[in-house]
Formats: sequence, structure tokens, C-alpha cells
Amino acid sequence: WVQYLDVLSVGAFGNCFDVLKRVTYSPQMAQYLSYQGNKAYAVEGTNPDQNYAREVMQLFSTGLYVLNMDGTQVMDDDGAPKETYTSLDIFSLARAWTGFTADQSVMDRGNSQQQAAAQEGPYKIDPVLRDAFPKTDIE
Repeated sequence: WVQYLDVLSVGAFGNCFDVLKRVTYSPQMAQYLSYQGNKAYAVEGTNPDQNYAREVMQLFSTGLYVLNMDGTQVMDDDGAPKETYTSLDIFSLARAWTGFTADQSVMDRGNSQQQAAAQEGPYKIDPVLRDAFPKTDIE
């Protein structure tokens, strides 16, 4: 977890894209949120794991609810907070996180070397495991 804390600390004053990239290439997050080795539906006939897609939506982008400019929640017609995404959105985004496989030559390095290699990417995309179809519904 110390390495993951380092990832967040290094990017704390940067932009969201850089933090998300560092988190995505973090070996701890790939294992913890189970997108390492995530496979397209066409590979095994099962849907891709949705853990990381959900975390990206909740923590790194839209959040759970639509907000007004003053930070209060936008309410729907029934008076409930308006959600920013649906289950279908999560399913669609999960398809983008398929095919990530560990590059063992990078994963076998020591902690500081592993962190430096993460800038280049300790993961490679396996085209056999990757969802090859367009993700047109991801905005």
C-alpha cells in the first residue's frame, strides 16, 4: 500500500489524467480491483469484471450524483438524488479495461524500480484478451 500512497502523493497536485494513469498502472490496484487479466466476453463467454470501471466512475471522474454549481445534489422528479451513471455505463467502461496483463520482466523488479517502470507501463495489452469492439457509448 505504500507504493500506492506514493502514486497518489506524486500526482496530488497534477492533473486527473496523470493520477488515473498512475493508478491504472499500479500493480496493487490491478490486483485489488481485479482488472489484471480481465478478459473480453468473446474470450470466455463471461462479462468483464466491473470493479475498476466502477471505481473510476465513483472516485476519479463523475462521482455518484449530479451536483449543482454550489455542490448540492440535483434531485430527480421523485426527489431522489440524480445518479451520474447507470449499470450499463459501468458495463461499457469495464470493456475498456480488458486485456491488461502483467509484463513479468517489470513485475519482478524491486519496489523503486517497479515504480519507475510504471511510468512506461508494467502492463501490456494482450489483443487476444482485449475487447475489440468500439466503445462508442463511453463519453
